[in-house]
Amino acid sequence: MDGVQSTTENETEVRANAVTVSKADSSGMTGYIDATNTFMFRNPSVIASGITVTVGANENVVIGGPIQIDGTLDIQGTAIII
Repeated sequence: MDGVQSTTENETEVRANAVTVSKADSSGMTGYIDATNTFMFRNPSVIASGITVTVGANENVVIGGPIQIDGTLDIQGTAIII
């Protein structure tokens, strides 16, 4: 089924042509890129106080900077700030 749908309690998927092209959860948004699908992702310029963003051990993240971190950025995997 195409469109936006909740697949689990805390996860939402975007599907097109019966293919999941993006998933969002409390950690952020993940895109699936192939030869015909490309994506742009946005991130806030400030991680506010009281907010924790976690990059899991099996995850990679690219953050567009500059970024101000007043909260917590917990990097267990790989992060690149551009």
